[in-house]
Amino acid sequence: CDWSSDVCSSDLAITDVGSVVAATGAIYVPNAVFSAGNTMYIFNNTSTSITIANNPSVMLKAGGLASGNRTLAANGLAHLICVQGIESGANVFVMSGTGLT
Repeated sequence: CDWSSDVCSSDLAITDVGSVVAATGAIYVPNAVFSAGNTMYIFNNTSTSITIANNPSVMLKAGGLASGNRTLAANGLAHLICVQGIESGANVFVMSGTGLT
């Protein structure tokens, strides 16, 4: 899914790297897909919060918060950067953004 999508509620894919994903539902971050340095944005294109969920082998870190699923507020924007890629066996992402908890 990408910015031109009318509806996006799905797994992130390697084709999302370097783009803005316009989400209208939960987004799932799969394991063993991304390489260190891959970045993408998720824009919550709804009037309610959405979940950014992770595979149990994926770590989603945001500031001082422990790893786990994240919530993105309505019209929030999250930036994801993969800091540990498939080369290590499991993906680790650092996230930041407006409306991200």
